Formats: sequence, structure tokens, C-alpha cells
Amino acid sequence: MRFFVPLISSFLVASLALANLQTLQGDITSIGRSLTALDNVVNVLPSGAPGIPVALQVQVHSVTLANQLKLAAQHANSTNALNLTDSLSLGVGLIALLPGITGTLSDVAEKNTTFAGLGIIVLSSLVQLKGDTEAFSDQLVAKLDPLIQAVSPLVVNTIIDAFDNAIAAFRSNGEHSLPVF
Repeated sequence: MRFFVPLISSFLVASLALANLQTLQGDITSIGRSLTALDNVVNVLPSGAPGIPVALQVQVHSVTLANQLKLAAQHANSTNALNLTDSLSLGVGLIALLPGITGTLSDVAEKNTTFAGLGIIVLSSLVQLKGDTEAFSDQLVAKLDPLIQAVSPLVVNTIIDAFDNAIAAFRSNGEHSLPVF
């Protein structure tokens, strides 16, 4: 019986680590789905008054994405350090999201004049999403294997640069000024 207690304890610890990895992978999948939904709505945004309901849908998707990023940051924070295999698995998932992230932010930036008077709301959302993305990335990178941590700035900086470009597009309209957080 004494032999089984440590064995069962080891199994439970391994199961918890796996659950954390699965939770983070689920978070990444959810973020990817929200990015796709957000991009789909942005791409059908008409200018003028007909665009107001669609612009509000963009805001709803942005709030959903912000909430998912905050939850993912909490999950990453509560996760134990990940080994190389698990870190690679998450890294591959995040790299797969990179075109969706940069594409969505590029699409939003291209529509900066289409949002017209609602541009300040979009700008505020972009600043918030950038902060939530940075918080998630800070929490996640801290849990990755040191080898993956070393290369993670390449991915993170690409995402942050895409946010900065989108934010700059909305600030360039001259009517929007929010402080940088």
C-alpha cells in the first residue's frame, strides 16, 4: 500500500500538469476563434450609418477577446513551469495564430476611416487588447521552457508591432487621442 500512495500522488501531479497544458491550448484555440470572428465582422463593415450596427459587433467581439485574454493570463499564471515538449506545443499553437492576429489588426487599421466617429471606441479597444495581450504573453512566457523563452520575443514583438501599427492608424485621424498605457 505504501508503494501506491507515491505512485498515485505522482499520477495526480502529472494529470494536473496535463490539465493545465490542455487548458492553455484551449485558451489559444478560443482566442483564435474570436480573432476569426472579429476579422470576419471587420471585413464586412460598411462606411456611414449602415456601419454602426456592424461597428458595435466589432466592439462586442473585442470585449469577448479581451475577456479570453484575461482568462488565459490567469490560467498561465496558475500553471506550473512547462517542460520543453509542452512549451513547444504551445509555441506552435501561438505561431499558428500569428497570421490571424497580424491580419486582423491590419484589417482593422485599414478600416480606420470607415469607423468614423466610432474610431475612439476602436482605439480604446485596441489599447485594451494590446495590454491584455501583453499580460497574457508575460504570464505565459514566464512558464515556458528557457529555450522557448529565448525565442518568444520574436513572436511577441511581431504581435505588439501589429497592435502599434493599428493604434497608430486610428491616432493618425487626428480626432483620437488616448494616453498610452
